Amino acid sequence: MATKDKKKALIIHIEKNTHVPVPEALKGMEEKELKQLSDYLDSVLNRERAGMDGLFQSMSQTMKYIPNFLLQSLAQKFIEPPIAARITVRLTLKQATGVAAGLPPEYVAECALYLDNPYAAEFLSALPKKHRALCIQALMERYPLKALDVLAYADNAVLTQLKPTNLVALEQLELNSQRLSVLRNLQEQYG
Repeated sequence: MATKDKKKALIIHIEKNTHVPVPEALKGMEEKELKQLSDYLDSVLNRERAGMDGLFQSMSQTMKYIPNFLLQSLAQKFIEPPIAARITVRLTLKQATGVAAGLPPEYVAECALYLDNPYAAEFLSALPKKHRALCIQALMERYPLKALDVLAYADNAVLTQLKPTNLVALEQLELNSQRLSVLRNLQEQYG
């Protein structure tokens, strides 16, 4: 792989972990420096996540016995979106969407930020139609790069429900081929 391609791959990796565009100052770094930064970011994230899997598994097992209306109230008051996302992946899709259907779209969008892209697309697609559109719209407005990553795995039925508002701003960013493909698809539908 050429150095330029390796740098681009490292930048994409950093963006996927941070959910924001890499600052221009970092894009000018040499490949070796970008690799060190990427590795450092991975180690920080792994350290933060270590040992928590058992806790999230226990929480997800407990949640099976609590009615959704109580979980919705508790989630908004006491469970931060990154934690909710880690619990969500341990629930069945039906359980997760049952709880999410009663949560504000902004909260669900924040949770989706911390889900793997294929699962986030499946999760959002399983929400009731109206709520799904609001959640994806909130994701597009707050985290457009993550939204493009998630929408790459969404089916056309989901894409046709969107009303993207910041497509022009996305055109200004240096997007990888997958994100660019999703953006072009959205532009064709709404441009």
